[in-house]
Amino acid sequence: MAYLDKDNQQDWLKSGLNASSDFVFPYRDETFAMLDQLDEITDHWKLKYYKALIYWEKGCLDKAGELFIQCDSEPDYAPFYMAKADLFRDNLEIMKSGLQKAKMLDKYNWWVNLALIEQYLSDEEFTLSADLAEKSFNENPERSVLGLNYAIALLNLAEYRKCISFLESFELIPFEGAVMGRNVYHDASIMAAIDEMKKEKYKNAITDAEKASLWPNNFGSGRPYDPDERIENFILAFCNEKLGRNEVANNLYAKVRDFEKLEGARENAFLYLQILSLEKINGEEAAQKRLEEAINEDSENKSVIWISKIKSDGISLSETREMVLAEKQSSPINNEFLLLNDLLEIVDY
Repeated sequence: MAYLDKDNQQDWLKSGLNASSDFVFPYRDETFAMLDQLDEITDHWKLKYYKALIYWEKGCLDKAGELFIQCDSEPDYAPFYMAKADLFRDNLEIMKSGLQKAKMLDKYNWWVNLALIEQYLSDEEFTLSADLAEKSFNENPERSVLGLNYAIALLNLAEYRKCISFLESFELIPFEGAVMGRNVYHDASIMAAIDEMKKEKYKNAITDAEKASLWPNNFGSGRPYDPDERIENFILAFCNEKLGRNEVANNLYAKVRDFEKLEGARENAFLYLQILSLEKINGEEAAQKRLEEAINEDSENKSVIWISKIKSDGISLSETREMVLAEKQSSPINNEFLLLNDLLEIVDY
């Protein structure tokens, strides 16, 4: 109306600028022309913000960014800074300042807190992420994504018991491909078992490893047809062997040995546990044959290359750890290298 009604333009403009920006997402070229003309009349951040949204929608990211920067710290609207943080996600300084400004303006907004929690996780500030996630989840228990991030933070803080206990009482709303909750539970259980193995508390380790093979209903994901349970079965075999339960141990080693991945799936680092089990039951020759089969099938597979170097004494434990750290950057949850890292200190390398 400010654009059309010149006689009452200032009144309309004042009314429009005082209105909430909630759910205002302009995108039309014609809207941009109107906003651009009004922007010459009054220097207000909302006009620049709306223009920036149109530039953004059109893929003109540099021009959108310029307008966000021109607004400086004038906006008193948290979603503005959330949008700015998203647009400048490759600029850590601007992104982080945007998130902090949004938090300052609307500290109880779960969406703002979630973005900040995820940034803390990315920065490996796990104590900060855990504290904020716990507080935000208690304030918004219907937002299961906050609880999931709390569990992820606890896992990274090596608070495995606390993580498992929380997840067992946690309800993750199901959605397509919802496996993260179960993956965190699996990893926490495996790491808890490894901690018990280090203390030679093998009965406790068995309890934890058995939990790792569960698919609790409250995580919103069902058990797949043929899950890869080589690490939990190997831990169970190793612990039962230490307790003198040789028959049980041998049956579990055989389960690891006999695992067959689904057709078309790529092999992972757990193949090493399968080869160790093969070596234990059938001898060195059988283990070497299985490794050669894996090499022939997928010679560029980094897991297979890593295992072949181990078997040929061409890689050290320190080199393995370097690989583990590199892998952590791409997938910190449900990562075979990360789960094997501590286990290899207990099992003969």
